[in-house]
Amino acid sequence: MLCRLAFALLLSGGLFLTPVVEPVKPAMGASKKKPPLKRSDLTPEQREKVMEYARALCKKKYGASARVYRIDYAKRMVWCRPPGS
Repeated sequence: MLCRLAFALLLSGGLFLTPVVEPVKPAMGASKKKPPLKRSDLTPEQREKVMEYARALCKKKYGASARVYRIDYAKRMVWCRPPGS
């Protein structure tokens, strides 16, 4: 019993302390932000895949009769129109 408790504490302490002790690599800190994505940056095939993904999200959240209201490509957000509105 005591051995299991000591092992659990050792593992949990290792999980919490590892990110703090690990040094940050210079390449990670100096990375640039990606520019916002525009609709014109995507090909028609890519836009179709995004639309299929958006339909699946709306269907999962609101049911089969939900529709995609708007897609914001820059923020990567989807607005859905619930059924009956």
